[in-house]
Amino acid sequence: MILLLLFTISAQAQSLPEVARKERERQAKLKSVHVLSSTSPKPAEAPAAPKPDGKPAETATSPAAAKPADQKTAVPAAAPPVTPTAADALRRYNEELSRLRAKVVELQDREIAIQLKMQDFKNQLLSPVTDTTARSQAQSLMEQAQNDFLATQNELAAIRRQLAVMEVAGPPKP
Repeated sequence: MILLLLFTISAQAQSLPEVARKERERQAKLKSVHVLSSTSPKPAEAPAAPKPDGKPAETATSPAAAKPADQKTAVPAAAPPVTPTAADALRRYNEELSRLRAKVVELQDREIAIQLKMQDFKNQLLSPVTDTTARSQAQSLMEQAQNDFLATQNELAAIRRQLAVMEVAGPPKP
């Protein structure tokens, strides 16, 4: 008896992929009625009051009312002035943070590469079998690498300070 009951329950149960497929089909058939726009909503036009003779008045949405009497007198609507929104300010803030973080990673990579070069120049300088020209060339390359290293460290410190200031200030307030 219990086996018969379990068999009927499992036969009626739907598998998870089948339920997911049906849900996707159902959502594909639905159409969104909400339209999102960045402009302010326009007020809906009220229906016109009926005329005294009992016939409804012509609404402003009829094709005859929508066309201007003279095409030359029609003035095209001016585009509204573009004002930066809070979303734009937040997007610019996030882009600037991403740019600074990428710059920090780039400078850290450059710093490591310069350190590796300096180690190579040091090995050339301290090599037991070298002549004076190779040694002087290695020393000048070492000095140049040290100057590059200091410049990279200074730039990295400045970018990190700028990033810290932006993070402390936080995103722009609306």
